[in-house]
Amino acid sequence: ESKQTEALRITEKYFREAFVYAPIGMALLDPEKNFIHVNDAFCKMIGYDREELIGTGLTDLELICPEDVDLTAEALKRLLDGEIPAFFLENRCLRKDGAIVWVRTSATLRRDAAGEPLQIVKMFEDITLRKEIEGQLRQSQKMEAIGRLAGGVAHEFNNMLNVIHGNAELLGMRLEKDSPLQKHIREIKTATQRSADMADHLLTYSRKQERVPQVIDINEVIGEQKWMLQRLIGEAVDIRFLPGDFLWPVSIDPSQFDQILTNLAANSRDAITDTGNVTISTANIRFDQFDASLDLPPGDYVRLVFSDSGSGMDEMICLRIFDPYYTTKDVGKGTGLGLAAVYGIVKQNFGGIKVWSKPGKGSTFDLYFPRSTIEADGTVVETEHIPKARGETVLIVEDEAQVLVLAKEILEAAGYHVLTAATTEAAIDLARRSAYRIDLLLTDMIMPEMNGRDLKKMIETIRPDVPTLFMSGYTDEIVTGKEIPMEEGADFIGKPFTVGSLTRKVREVIER
Repeated sequence: ESKQTEALRITEKYFREAFVYAPIGMALLDPEKNFIHVNDAFCKMIGYDREELIGTGLTDLELICPEDVDLTAEALKRLLDGEIPAFFLENRCLRKDGAIVWVRTSATLRRDAAGEPLQIVKMFEDITLRKEIEGQLRQSQKMEAIGRLAGGVAHEFNNMLNVIHGNAELLGMRLEKDSPLQKHIREIKTATQRSADMADHLLTYSRKQERVPQVIDINEVIGEQKWMLQRLIGEAVDIRFLPGDFLWPVSIDPSQFDQILTNLAANSRDAITDTGNVTISTANIRFDQFDASLDLPPGDYVRLVFSDSGSGMDEMICLRIFDPYYTTKDVGKGTGLGLAAVYGIVKQNFGGIKVWSKPGKGSTFDLYFPRSTIEADGTVVETEHIPKARGETVLIVEDEAQVLVLAKEILEAAGYHVLTAATTEAAIDLARRSAYRIDLLLTDMIMPEMNGRDLKKMIETIRPDVPTLFMSGYTDEIVTGKEIPMEEGADFIGKPFTVGSLTRKVREVIER
């Protein structure tokens, strides 16, 4: 008996230690759902001391998120009624500090010799990180799908804008400069430019906008733009800039970075009712391992933090804040494209972004840009000079009829002889039959029968010395990326183009 008692004591000690020091949360509850015993892992998980839990119930401390209370209560009821031998579910717990912890809960029931409920044994596994990664994956997949849709819409939109803007330019060139109709033409061109800017937002979001990256010092840019941001936000809001020391350079299109600052400032302005403050800070940061919350690999990054003391947002709004056309502003006061464009620019430049916000606590946007390892690119400022032809012939291939007509009229007005083809088959036939020397192939990149790159190769087998100028409403991933790769150094013009930009580019390619 003495040996059996000692063995029982040792066994009890082993099981007690296994319970207390288990790496996952464990708890024993009585049939009234009050805590009898809890282990260290469970206390650490929810932020309460053991003394605060023993004798209290699940509902007494509001440990379960209100949205999951009914689900948990139903599962426990079925367990106690003997309908199920055990249950497994995923639910949200509330820590003592108010933070939400996702847990995978399992529970079994111990009964006494008479079959009456004795103890509920519950185990809690913290799956918060897994839920964050799953959420990041879903968000990434959703953004990619919406991005493709946005890019396609912007592509068609740019075609139509090209027709409207180009015809307005041609009409203006044929009217007297003092004609009263010139005013209406200017209004048309202004409206199409504003629409083109919106298309640029969509292309930025979908990561299909042409970029001219330059190596910049973010501190210098913010310092130069602070006065502009102050005017945008208003004098009632104090802007504080806290530049990090020895900041690493970043490679990004300066106009895109300006767009980031402007959109974040506009968002803060709308969130602050009367007076308030905006804080912008920068710092160098190094990730030694993959960051799942930002979807960023290890490496050196420059961090930009943009915080405001505005009204803040709840968790559901934060989940949708980067969706295009999603806005919490009143009708007519926001397009829902500003933060979507910010997201697109950051991702386009291989960075990461996340937001923290709570109602009444303001909002903080964390942006990360890779440290630059390349040299700055130069930019060419376009003029309004429209160069004339010198007797050359251009073959235009475009499946959108109105764009085809517009390009033809622009080049004919500049003195070119123009051949047109609405299909790639017709273009190849013209290249074979035409008696004219063809000095340039101007072709759309995305067409139903054949893409522009393949058409170029076909034309070169017939007329080896013909240079090619590609055009498209897509200007990055679809054209120059994985789907339709272009040869290095290929000539390209984006839609919508103007009279000046098209004639200058055509002249440049021909004379080269």
